[in-house]
Amino acid sequence: MTKTKRYLVTLFSVCGRKAAVVASRAIAKICLVLLIAQLGCAVQAVVQQPPPDAPVQTVEITAKKYSFAPAEIRVRQGTVVRLVYESLDTEHGVRIAQYGIDRDIPGAGRGSVTIELYASEVGTFTIRCSNFCGVGHPWMTGKLIVED
Repeated sequence: MTKTKRYLVTLFSVCGRKAAVVASRAIAKICLVLLIAQLGCAVQAVVQQPPPDAPVQTVEITAKKYSFAPAEIRVRQGTVVRLVYESLDTEHGVRIAQYGIDRDIPGAGRGSVTIELYASEVGTFTIRCSNFCGVGHPWMTGKLIVED
C-alpha cells in the first residue's frame, strides 16, 4: 500500500468519508500544480539559437569531490559558451537548470564532456553536481555569471 493510500485510509477511519474525499482532491490538485510547474520549467529552458557571428568562449573545468574549478565562470551576454568538464576522481554530473542541461561527467581517465550553450540572458545561474558523489555532494556547486 502506498503512503498516500495509507494516509487516506487512516484519514477516512479517523475523520470520516467526507474528510478523506476532500484530502484526496487536495492531493490531486497539488500533484497537478507540481506537474504544471515542471512543464513551466521545461518551457523556460528553451534554448535560443545564437547568431552565426556570436563569439565563442571555451572554459575548461575540473570536477572533484566536492568542487568545480573554477567555481565561478564569467562570460559576456551574447557569447556561445563551451564548457569542457573533466573529472579528477569519480563520476560527477553537471546541471544548469535554467538552460535545461543535465549531463554526466565520466570518472577520472575516462574522457570529458563538452556542453555548449548560448548566454542570451544576463544573470547568475547555479551549476550543480547532478550525480551523487558522496557526503559533500549537496555543496558541490558553481556559478555561471552572464554579464552585460
